[in-house]
Amino acid sequence: MALAVLSSLGRIVPLDVGMAGGFVGGMVLGATAVLITVAELTFYPEITAAEIPLVYIAGFLNKKLTYLVGLLLWVAILTTAIADAHGLACRLAPKGDWRYKLIGSGVTLAVLPFAGFNFSSLVRLLYPLYGYLGLILLAGLLVTPFKIFKFKN
Repeated sequence: MALAVLSSLGRIVPLDVGMAGGFVGGMVLGATAVLITVAELTFYPEITAAEIPLVYIAGFLNKKLTYLVGLLLWVAILTTAIADAHGLACRLAPKGDWRYKLIGSGVTLAVLPFAGFNFSSLVRLLYPLYGYLGLILLAGLLVTPFKIFKFKN
């Protein structure tokens, strides 16, 4: 998913700014992953029955925190969906063009029916799908340098 967003920014963001942003963002995401892992290990047997373990942990600490964590997760999902729609639309049409707007809006509307599914069903369906698509992308990325090298010789 990040490939669509990052490839659309490649022409706009200078290399040094992009590298610094990637480093800082990676460190923050890594630290967040460590904190979430420690919290989940602390509540290990109990969270296995929870639909969203982080919301369960927040509710154990404070009921009001449950709503805040739920809101943060919802905003994270929403911004990811918007960024992905933008990335796809940028790859298929010039930014600002009517086709860009149509593709971005169309993709967003096309996924709205999935909002009715519960979280675990979506994860069970989409994670393997993204994994398989990622393997296809990885294979393409691994083969491309050899094709380019072959054509240059």
